[in-house]
Amino acid sequence: MNPNHFIQTSPLGFQETVAALKQAFAAKQLTLFAEIRHSDLAAEHGLALAPTCLLIVGHPTKGTPLMQADQLLAAELPLKVLVYEQNGRVQALYRRVWPLVAGRGLGRAEEVAAQIDTALSGLITAALGRLTP
Repeated sequence: MNPNHFIQTSPLGFQETVAALKQAFAAKQLTLFAEIRHSDLAAEHGLALAPTCLLIVGHPTKGTPLMQADQLLAAELPLKVLVYEQNGRVQALYRRVWPLVAGRGLGRAEEVAAQIDTALSGLITAALGRLTP
């Protein structure tokens, strides 16, 4: 397990998990920039892939200060939440932002990154963790 990843198991099916996360993001006024259904795209080309969907979300008031501190962080932002089904379990994975800025002398960016990580992991947990199968 990668310590830079936050992973939440969902009690829901794949489609329901994607829908629950999108609803939670909307409720917190996060912008859904893109929804990439990797498994659907693979199927269009005759390739098998377990259900896999990447949700790209963010909010300019949180991401912009990080990019102001280091413009190259724009390659990592907006945030990406991967919903996938593996071994009969649906999970949501989020790559933490704080490790990308930690110890780099970027001032307040470390605090902002930590706030983003806490908020997004909490939002995912609330959206999926409180549900029952």
